[in-house]
Amino acid sequence: MLDQFKPEDIDKFRANWKLGPRATGKCLTTLRAFFRFCVNRKWIADSPVSADIKRPAGSSRAADKAPFTDAEINRIFAACDSLKVEWKNGS
Repeated sequence: MLDQFKPEDIDKFRANWKLGPRATGKCLTTLRAFFRFCVNRKWIADSPVSADIKRPAGSSRAADKAPFTDAEINRIFAACDSLKVEWKNGS
């Protein structure tokens, strides 16, 4: 039952996460949102996820989303520049 969860249970649950810092931060956010939803619905009086639990260091750092290295991008640009394509309006 939801009202049986205690902060110690949340600590044990989190201790078993084998995730990187970004995934851990996202899971913590989801866990907090779930229990906040339960409190808002008045299914439980208080959230067992304490507010003093901080996201791990590095969890807010943006992922490296560039799929190509600088050298690869330069090769792509060079290949595009070497093509002679005639562009037509409307096509």
